Amino acid sequence: MKNLKQLELLEDVLENSSIILPITINGKRRSEIEVAKDTSKNEIIALAKEATSKWLEEKSIIKEIYVPNKLVNLVVK
Repeated sequence: MKNLKQLELLEDVLENSSIILPITINGKRRSEIEVAKDTSKNEIIALAKEATSKWLEEKSIIKEIYVPNKLVNLVVK
């Protein structure tokens, strides 16, 4: 009975926890961000741009790819 309650608490924590998303630029991993699971795509893209700003200097973003709960990829030229 005690283990069942602990398991239920653990499931609640896992469902409401944050995730770490790797950020890649042109397919190369440059950084990562930690966000809540329910964070919107626009917020995640903005955080990704902020976290990788030194690699984005003097470059233009061609495409923003967000795979929910997996990764963010910015294609630049």
